[in-house]
Amino acid sequence: MALKGEYYHLFAMSQCGPDAFIILKESTDWDLDKEAYPMTSWDHLSSHFMNPTYIDLLFYLKGVPILGRYAKNALFNHLSYVYDASLNYVSAHEAVESIAESFPFEEDILRVILTEASENRAMAESYVYDYLNVTFPEINKSIQMKKAAYNILNREKEYLEETVHQGQLDEKEFKLLKKIVDSHTYALGETNEPWVNEALS
Repeated sequence: MALKGEYYHLFAMSQCGPDAFIILKESTDWDLDKEAYPMTSWDHLSSHFMNPTYIDLLFYLKGVPILGRYAKNALFNHLSYVYDASLNYVSAHEAVESIAESFPFEEDILRVILTEASENRAMAESYVYDYLNVTFPEINKSIQMKKAAYNILNREKEYLEETVHQGQLDEKEFKLLKKIVDSHTYALGETNEPWVNEALS
């Protein structure tokens, strides 16, 4: 349940996309439904996007006239989704593992849970850092830049909320400024950097 809460927090802070959020929640349910067995949430999660045949097909089609543009977009979107799910899986596990000592479990049970969680996180880290980052560095750069931009926009929204609660900003001004920030947030989600598309050429 702690992992679900962390996934929701990442989603609420625009650090996790809706598709990744759904599959991450499902991976948690997978482990909860099979609590009598060792944790295998990473295997369950990765089975949804480890499809070399699909990626190879998109790489082939991106060089085909007319279809190429659609294949590039599909490739970028698929890899972004994979990155999103994988990075947030790692991030959430790190956050929960750091506070696990406070959970009301017996010491031996907690040790088993932490060991299994750490093993799953290690597999995810290996996939991200040893495969994705090496094979698709431009995609990783794009996602990290977007995450940083989302952080700035989220901080702006927090500042607006603090200001209106303190009476330094009236409701009309607050709604107008928040609408501007929300429009920037939406536009950011629709943006694919040109140099990423060039890298996939």
